[in-house]
Amino acid sequence: MKHVMVMQGIELETVRKGYGHNISKLWNAAEMSDLREVAGRNAESAIDKAKGKGCYTDDFSKLDPNNCLEKAINDLRRLHTNESDYALRYVAQPGESVPSPLFLLDTLQPTKNEFARRYSRSKGQQYNG
Repeated sequence: MKHVMVMQGIELETVRKGYGHNISKLWNAAEMSDLREVAGRNAESAIDKAKGKGCYTDDFSKLDPNNCLEKAINDLRRLHTNESDYALRYVAQPGESVPSPLFLLDTLQPTKNEFARRYSRSKGQQYNG
């Protein structure tokens, strides 16, 4: 996410100091609106695919894809902080709530691919959404 901000012309040091490791703060930044939109579409596709094939053990059938994605991002933020004893870095406590890895992969991989295509078309020029 920091890369997206830098590609939009925001100074790297501003991104580092302003956002640090706060995944939710990065995700919710105004500069991330395009990324959130693309990821939201990919979340819908991932959930539709999962519903049809039973890909995940999680029951997404009654959930809004964007809410699932928001919850996953917020869970990742929590798991990356002392709220969870840094569960992403160390052994998590039994019963720790975590986002569905397959849902995140099926959502974020195509999002990454979309942005990589955009950046390669711009040939190193500044990305403007």
